[in-house]
Amino acid sequence: MAVLTVIMVMLIVTVLGVAALTVSGMENKMSGLHRTMEASGQAAESCLGTGANVILQTLLPESG
Repeated sequence: MAVLTVIMVMLIVTVLGVAALTVSGMENKMSGLHRTMEASGQAAESCLGTGANVILQTLLPESG
């Protein structure tokens, strides 16, 4: 009877361990996606600023 109890407890702990590994792997993927999205947003903002500068220089050339 005690052996059956120990086996059941070990099975439950194993299932919990596998679930924890799965969740931590998913969190790593999500954080990587967040970093990628943040970097792409910063790149887009930079492109918008550069485009605005080009348009301003084209429409309003400085006399020099």
